[in-house]
Amino acid sequence: DVLDRAWGAVNFMRDANRLSPEVDREYHKLLPLVLQLSLVVAQSDDVFAALRRLSEDDSLSEAQRRLVLRYMRDAWHSGIGIEASEPSRKFLVRQHNLARAASEYATNIAADERQEVWLATSLEDVEDMPRFVLLAAAIAARRAGHENATIGRGPWSFTATPVLVEAVLRYCRDAEVRRQAYLARARRGMSSENDQIAEQIVRMRRGWALDVGHGSFADMAFTQRMSTERQTYAFLESLQNASLPAAHAELQELQAFAKENGVQGDLMAWDVDFWRERLRDHRGVLSLDQPHTRLTVPRVVETLFGIAQ
Repeated sequence: DVLDRAWGAVNFMRDANRLSPEVDREYHKLLPLVLQLSLVVAQSDDVFAALRRLSEDDSLSEAQRRLVLRYMRDAWHSGIGIEASEPSRKFLVRQHNLARAASEYATNIAADERQEVWLATSLEDVEDMPRFVLLAAAIAARRAGHENATIGRGPWSFTATPVLVEAVLRYCRDAEVRRQAYLARARRGMSSENDQIAEQIVRMRRGWALDVGHGSFADMAFTQRMSTERQTYAFLESLQNASLPAAHAELQELQAFAKENGVQGDLMAWDVDFWRERLRDHRGVLSLDQPHTRLTVPRVVETLFGIAQ
């Protein structure tokens, strides 16, 4: 539980500070160590025996029993039931290789995200951008060699990180720049190297699932979910059936609004976010980026350490 809480806080901080390559680098250094510690705890015979005895305690509440069974299930998925030494050794080797492959895959995506999509040099080009976006873009510009870049004077480097790409798609008035940002986002992690890593991950996950008694990795994953595979697909199908007509109607409304404002032809995929934001502004609806101004990194870090303690 201590490890889960601490590592959960680290993950949340990383998500809140995705623009920092330093945070990302330290995260991937820690990831193999966390996995190793998790396996040591999960494969402890003494811990598993204690959990088994605890699961038979009639005084446990329903919530407590579910928690104990969850830890037992996690231990089983971590190979506690593999008793022979050679299969156990192969299982551990595969788990370490799987963690390393996942880390390499994420590292390659992070490298793609640091690629520059657009260097804005005019304040007019970024006048609609939220302040936290301009700050992130100015920091990215300084890292790219523009030592005098500031939030107020620029230049501003918009890389392929999710936050900056989404800002370009929502606020940049230049359709060609939006197109480049959209394509950069679509290409993240699409290198031939990552294709090979993804194939390795799929193969190792299947071996992992078979070793612990499941037909596939998906079957194993669904044991950790609140719904079954059939329930999930039924929900997705009903959601699609209910949402698709509304989505078509909203797109037509957006197309009509864009046409009223001078757009010729159909909206492209990289135009939708921009015109949706213009329509929200036209109606006086709160921008989706407004909550981010409250979630500054210092506030997030302070809250996370409070939770971890």
